[in-house]
Amino acid sequence: MIRFLHLSDVHLNVGFANKSSIIRKQIKEALYESIEKAMDFTIENALEGLIIAGDFFDDEKIPFRDEYFILAQLKRILDHGIKIFYVTGNHDPMLTARFLEPLRHHALFYGFDDDTIKCIDVKSRSNLTYKVVGVGHKSKNEQRNLIEMFPCKSNDDIWLGIGHASVPSAIEVADKARYMAAPLAQIEKLNYNYFALGHIHIRQLLTPKIGYSGSLQGLSIKETGPKGGFLVTLTQNVTQVEPVNFNVIHWAQYDLKLQTSIQTLSELQQLIVEHVSSYIETHASAAKQMIMRMNLVGKSALKAQLELGSNLTFLTEVVKDKTGLLDFEIKSHNVYNNFDLDALASENTILSQMIRRISDDTYEPELLKKIFNLPIFDGKQTALEKEAYLLAMKTNLLHEVIDRMVVKTDDH
Repeated sequence: MIRFLHLSDVHLNVGFANKSSIIRKQIKEALYESIEKAMDFTIENALEGLIIAGDFFDDEKIPFRDEYFILAQLKRILDHGIKIFYVTGNHDPMLTARFLEPLRHHALFYGFDDDTIKCIDVKSRSNLTYKVVGVGHKSKNEQRNLIEMFPCKSNDDIWLGIGHASVPSAIEVADKARYMAAPLAQIEKLNYNYFALGHIHIRQLLTPKIGYSGSLQGLSIKETGPKGGFLVTLTQNVTQVEPVNFNVIHWAQYDLKLQTSIQTLSELQQLIVEHVSSYIETHASAAKQMIMRMNLVGKSALKAQLELGSNLTFLTEVVKDKTGLLDFEIKSHNVYNNFDLDALASENTILSQMIRRISDDTYEPELLKKIFNLPIFDGKQTALEKEAYLLAMKTNLLHEVIDRMVVKTDDH
């Protein structure tokens, strides 16, 4: 039996540019702490090896502090007799991987930092022979499917594959570009005991033997939930993969449906604090280690007030102060004015004609086809996703038309 920790997509020197300097510093310190937790886990459990499946760094401009820190952490692993298998990704290709030079001649360090497929025979500490097959990224834009050139398993040894690649059938974060795309069936055909993937930031098993470890620490509001890696236990006949969490910062999104009974910002503030507090308690997370985005949705008499940036900023700060969150933001673009749509549609006006036309589903199949042939879509959307997108688009269009054509006046 041999055991590995599978990590990827740490993006250690990412900038978090959309956050304040104070929050950026706290997120960075949390990322350091997450890495230390992963290294401690590897050492305390005396694992056979640490798998890094690409994108440990975000780009070639590596601050000396980051370089110094990670070299010290990797040396800790090697000093405990644990092997490191490092595959470069599209963010840390061969040029970026220069920081690894001090480790390259270490007997327990195995680097895959270009487009050469390496097939290595390795001896475990218990004298078990296993094979590791991997390939890195020589450039930042590797479009070739290099995995199709991997050798198929040809003996009874344990075979481990490593690649930073896109599997089209994987669940992925929106707008994730594809590099070294390889069909799942092709990786399955290799018949390896385990194939460690990087690039997709959502931790997931595509099959019992093929997995993305996901990002070590959520890097944005798109990457919610527990993060870390996979503990992989291999024998000749059994593959066991368990998620292990190392994240310090917890990113969360919460949708709050507004009721028409909420008439003032003070009432809204109390409602938001109640929901945030309940979320923190339910998820057993420390508020000071949580970054949350709250999406307000529904009809509300407060729409105009929420469109005032100063109101939204102050409301955000009040909630953050009362709940203790590390960071908090409110999105109100799905809040609509509280108009009676049926009443407006029943009138004999230009607006009523537009409402009826937008609501008419006669042309939906044709409209769907035109929309999803646009270059911004990649053709992967399911029928349900297309219907949901069309419904959201029509809803937003209805409310925009109403907002523009119905004039509300206030008496002074």
